[in-house]
Amino acid sequence: MYSAGEILLFLIGASFGLFILISLLVMLPGRSAQRRVEAGPVWLGGPSGASAA
Repeated sequence: MYSAGEILLFLIGASFGLFILISLLVMLPGRSAQRRVEAGPVWLGGPSGASAA
C-alpha cells in the first residue's frame, strides 16, 4: 500500500503536469490571435451613452 507521502507527491506531480499542459494549450496561437480591431472610439453604454473610452 502507498504511504501518505507517496500519494501527496503523486498528486503534486499530477497537478503540476496538468498546469503545464493547460498553460501550453493557452499559449498556442489560435482563434484569439485573429481578433478584429475596429477603428474609432469605444462607446460605453451603447450609442446613446455620453462618455467615450
